[in-house]
Amino acid sequence: MDERLEVMFIARPVTLHARRWIEAIASRGIRCTLAAVASPGEPAVMDGAETIATLPVRGIRHPAYGPGFAANLVRLRRAVAATGPDVVHAHFVEDCGWLGALAGFHPWGVTAWGSDLLVLPGRSRLGVGRRLTRMALRRADFLTAPSQPLLEAAVEQGLAPGRERLMLWGVDRNRFHSGLDPEPFRTRLEVPPGVPLVLSPRRMEALYHIDDILTAWEKVRDGGGPRSVLVLATDGGSLETGFRTRVAASAWREDIRILEPLAYDEMPGLFAAADLVVSVPESDGTPMSVLEAMSTGTPVIAGDLPSLRPWVREGETGRLVPVGSVAALAEALEALLKDSEARLRMGDRAADHAAAEADQEVWMDRAADFYRALAAGHVSPRTATGPAEAGEEER
Repeated sequence: MDERLEVMFIARPVTLHARRWIEAIASRGIRCTLAAVASPGEPAVMDGAETIATLPVRGIRHPAYGPGFAANLVRLRRAVAATGPDVVHAHFVEDCGWLGALAGFHPWGVTAWGSDLLVLPGRSRLGVGRRLTRMALRRADFLTAPSQPLLEAAVEQGLAPGRERLMLWGVDRNRFHSGLDPEPFRTRLEVPPGVPLVLSPRRMEALYHIDDILTAWEKVRDGGGPRSVLVLATDGGSLETGFRTRVAASAWREDIRILEPLAYDEMPGLFAAADLVVSVPESDGTPMSVLEAMSTGTPVIAGDLPSLRPWVREGETGRLVPVGSVAALAEALEALLKDSEARLRMGDRAADHAAAEADQEVWMDRAADFYRALAAGHVSPRTATGPAEAGEEER
């Protein structure tokens, strides 16, 4: 065990990405402490880490946000001074990264997830969030992200070149693999034998273009295309009520299922039951849902985004369609629904590709080694990993 190595995380315990990362690092013998960022009613603890500070937050537009942020910064600085970590690592730029940037500790860095750089800064009405994000990126000693386009976005928004590092969360291949039984979930969802299941696993938010998926699927059915069952995840999305109303009025409502929020342990079985997964967001990093679907041997129809092209290879591991094109999405859906052999071939290749490039054990070993190198001074925090090395890892 690395007795003298401690990483302090600034993260939301409620988020799966942070929990998976921290638990994996703790399992590698590194002491993990946690400054827990939590909204009212959210947990402030997680497995693998000792909570040493709780940082309650509200939305940035809440009147109490400013005073609360200042109080959280005091709490965080006291926690850092009391524990003396070797590295401070924030997960998600908004809130967590902002606090980390002002904690006065080095080396510190942040992991960007996608929307924190690609969406949220542009939605800042008064520019406060955008300025805080740029400040955090300028001050970061390192930044990790799961795709090269996201690393490039970080540099464009203020991160000094040379501080970026490609780092995936990786897929837990003990859970997500091609040997899973599809029948339990197909039975649970009342999918008739031989009828393909099309799954949309993303939240019902405008960013994810769920409306395009439903419209394209209905277009295939209206045009006499093959029968399939469409399964829509909800996960508490803000547009759920509207989609439920629309589905209730659909001519094909008997073949549409809207899922209640599922526990993470249920996701492998759901992906295994699917014949196709569809994910066409407006922007994205490298979504875990796509990699986990591929790992179960399920081909993916994805929006043609730079971050997804290394994974969803057109005609090999799935299909790429222009984001916002319902016609192209309907064409891809119909073509693969008609061709079960193509689905199986793409699914096999997807599973092989995910196993070779997205194994959680490999990526978390790299993350742990990076922390050790930072703590030992073998890696300068100001030049943690340049674009060349990140490119080599991506290949």
